[in-house]
Amino acid sequence: MKTHHYIFLTTILFIILFYDQNVGLNLGIIGLIYAVLTFSELRKRTGPKPLFSFL
Repeated sequence: MKTHHYIFLTTILFIILFYDQNVGLNLGIIGLIYAVLTFSELRKRTGPKPLFSFL
């Protein structure tokens, strides 16, 4: 996915999660979603490596 696709997707997710809702649990959910999206994008750019290659 291109950068503008990620921006659009995360904006929609933010609106869906936070529209007329409490903040607490939604921050955790959107944080996990952002972490997964970032990890998958970085993995595409850097190539497949073992997850625990630093051990």
